[in-house]
Amino acid sequence: DGDTNGNNDTRYPADFCKATSLARLLPLTNNWADLNEKVDQMTPSGNTNVTIGVSWGWASLSQALPLDEAKDYDTPRLSKYMIVLTDGLNTENRFTKNGNAIDARTGLACKEAKKAGIQIYTVRVIDGDANLLRDCATNPSMYYDVKNASQLTPVFQKIAAEISAVRLTQ
Repeated sequence: DGDTNGNNDTRYPADFCKATSLARLLPLTNNWADLNEKVDQMTPSGNTNVTIGVSWGWASLSQALPLDEAKDYDTPRLSKYMIVLTDGLNTENRFTKNGNAIDARTGLACKEAKKAGIQIYTVRVIDGDANLLRDCATNPSMYYDVKNASQLTPVFQKIAAEISAVRLTQ
């Protein structure tokens, strides 16, 4: 499992990353100040690998280490949601720069996360593989194609309203 003396930082094998400015992942929290600070730390850098986002999103919604803060999948009246947002095509992972190969890994990660019970929304901002993202979404109505960043606020408001409506009626 990659664990070294109970240190969660060592549970996933490290790999060389050219981008040293990337923000560290923030585990699940309802601390809005921490969330806003984390978003402010994020800067675009490097190539796109949607699979990483889906995989870490799924990991953060599970109870498996290194991110074990989530409630169990079987918790009564609990639904798990993931929003995958990208502005690019899959261009590189640690194995290849072949977009088709990376897309296949993204598709598999989406399929497995959905099989685990996670509802997935996808948002394509300006660029990216529309078909891949539409297929990644739990259903086509959970896919959004955004032509410019100014459209993000209404899209996230709509997603929040849909999730809230489910919560209120279940």
